[in-house]
Amino acid sequence: MTEHKLKSEEQIYLAIASGQRRVDPRLNDRNFQPGDEVTFARYDAATGTEGAEVKVKLTHIARFAPGLFARISDETLQGRYQLIGLSRPNEAVVIPPSGAVTLKAWPENFAAIAQGSRVDLRAARPGIKRSSTILYQEFLPDTGAYSGNVAARAVRHITPWTPTAHYTPELLREHGVVVLGWKGLEQKL
Repeated sequence: MTEHKLKSEEQIYLAIASGQRRVDPRLNDRNFQPGDEVTFARYDAATGTEGAEVKVKLTHIARFAPGLFARISDETLQGRYQLIGLSRPNEAVVIPPSGAVTLKAWPENFAAIAQGSRVDLRAARPGIKRSSTILYQEFLPDTGAYSGNVAARAVRHITPWTPTAHYTPELLREHGVVVLGWKGLEQKL
C-alpha cells in the first residue's frame, strides 16, 4: 500500500469529503493501485494554498477505453489518464455553507429525514433558528464513523418544549418520547 497526497479545488474536495464523489479522473503519474491511501487537500488555486484534508482508500482503477470521447484523441487519454475509485471517508466531512448547522443523525433518524419526515426532536441548540439550514450527516454508531450520506433541510418552525413540565422523569424513562408528524387533516371531522 502506498500513500498519496492530491490537491482538489473546493467543489471537488467537498464532494469527496462528503462521500458524494466516488470516482475521480487523474493523470496516471503515480502508479495508483487498489488499497492505496489518498489524502485529498482542499486547494485554493487563486492563492495557491491548501486547507482541510480528508483521507480515502482507492477501491479500483479504470483506464479510459478507446473511442470513449469523440473530441479528444485516444492518444491523449490512453495511458495518461485513469479513473480512480474512492471509498467513502471514515470521517466524512461536511463543510456547511455560511450560517448552516451540521447535525449528526443515527441511521433510523437519517432515513426518516431523507424520506421526507417533517419533524425532528432535538436538544435545544444555540444558533438554530427559523430559516436555518440544517445539514444532517448519517452516523453509524456500530463503526463510529459517518456514512457520507447527507441531507439538507430548512427549519420552518421551532417549538421549545420542556418535557418535565408536563411529565415526570420516571414516566419519561419508562415510556420515552415520540414525535407525531402529519401533513394535515385528510377529512373534516
